[in-house]
Amino acid sequence: MSAGRKLKIMSEKYTASFEWSVKSSVLQQRLLVFVHLMAVTALMLSALALIYKAVLMVSILISGGYYYRTFGRTGTLTFRYTDAFGWEQWVNNEFKTIRPLKSTVLTPQVIVLHYQMDDKPKYLAIFNDALNPESFRQLSVQLKIAGLIET
Repeated sequence: MSAGRKLKIMSEKYTASFEWSVKSSVLQQRLLVFVHLMAVTALMLSALALIYKAVLMVSILISGGYYYRTFGRTGTLTFRYTDAFGWEQWVNNEFKTIRPLKSTVLTPQVIVLHYQMDDKPKYLAIFNDALNPESFRQLSVQLKIAGLIET
């Protein structure tokens, strides 16, 4: 076996590969409901005329329904990082290349992943209950290693 072939086999064996399946977050769903209930409470305590309260109430309920459907139940999103291909997201039965941006925010409770896919900016809030604790920590560490997060 040549030295070049042996080096290639060793490098394939030791390439870093991580995959995260982000599930729907109960914490995110509760937060969405809480924020909209607070808006309804503030509206009910206001001194507006009844007709204005009704119009604003309907708009808050429509907003709540929209955001709950859009962000409250995301299904499962799969991301992976490999040394060979970098960051990718599973979309339409294939992995597409993404580029995490420096505006990504990292806290112990939530990661707000700001990334580009197909030259379009996207945001994703990943709450700590959307992954198991080890995967959430691993994703945080990988983002720090990538140099995206200033510590």
